[in-house]
Amino acid sequence: MALKSDSAGHAGCDGDRAAGQAGARAADETGNRATGQTGDRATGETGDRATGAAGAAGDRATGAAGHGAGGLLPPGAAEVPQRVQRDQRMTRVLRQNSGVISLGGLHRLGFSRHDVAGFVAHGDLRRLHRGVYVDGRAPLKDDAYFKAALLTLGTGAWLSGTTAAMVWGLTAASVVGVEISVVASSTPKHPGLRIRRVSQPPHPSEIRIVRGLCVSSISRLLIETAAGGGTREELDQLIEAAVRRNRLDVPDLAATLARHHGRRGAGRVNATVSAYLPRSDRKSGLERSFDRWLTKHPGIPEPQRNVKLGPWELDCYWPE
Repeated sequence: MALKSDSAGHAGCDGDRAAGQAGARAADETGNRATGQTGDRATGETGDRATGAAGAAGDRATGAAGHGAGGLLPPGAAEVPQRVQRDQRMTRVLRQNSGVISLGGLHRLGFSRHDVAGFVAHGDLRRLHRGVYVDGRAPLKDDAYFKAALLTLGTGAWLSGTTAAMVWGLTAASVVGVEISVVASSTPKHPGLRIRRVSQPPHPSEIRIVRGLCVSSISRLLIETAAGGGTREELDQLIEAAVRRNRLDVPDLAATLARHHGRRGAGRVNATVSAYLPRSDRKSGLERSFDRWLTKHPGIPEPQRNVKLGPWELDCYWPE
């Protein structure tokens, strides 16, 4: 009975070991499957979350870039830098040209009429004359208005008369009613401009360049001012200013008057300027200017000229 019991015990132990081993293998396989499934699920979920996060980050980056450019970028987003370059070129042209640009110049930079209308609507440009625009956000100097007038009439035009006198510094500048001349039989009307049409081109010596502006010479502008109705007093003031600034070229004036002999204004200028022409008892432009002033004050007696007084020489001397 004991031996039977031992055999049964051994059998029980063997059965227990077999059952234990079978249970262990089952547990291992079950654990492995569970681990694999758990790992797969974890990996899948982590990958999905990472992919989703990357996609969201990409969407945010794309959105941020789009908003930085003024909204979501369209398929033709490469045009944006081109527009920036055109804007920069326009800014450079305005700076180099006193804040003035023509419609043709804008077209050459790549801007359409629609673009130009947008600039005007937003205040970036201001229409000054037909086909001529100025910087709408910067103050303009007098020369900008003069240059705009020349652009309006195109090649062959020049500032004349009293406006030319302003450019030369002979009188105070005014941008109201800019006077401009051109060789033409007819021209369109341009508000703000006084257009003088001439039939013959001026002599080359009668057109000068001052600060980049095409203007009449001083000799020619005197005739133009007289022909436009300038008074004797106005001519006197212009001549005096030219004398004081040492800009009255007497030989050039004589040649200009000879070319314009018989034309309107030439006779009046000739009579006015005679008091300023050199004489044997005159030495300087200031003396000639003083003589002109003296003729307007008849109560002052005529002085003695160039009187020696010790080591000095007096231009004008009244002994009493």
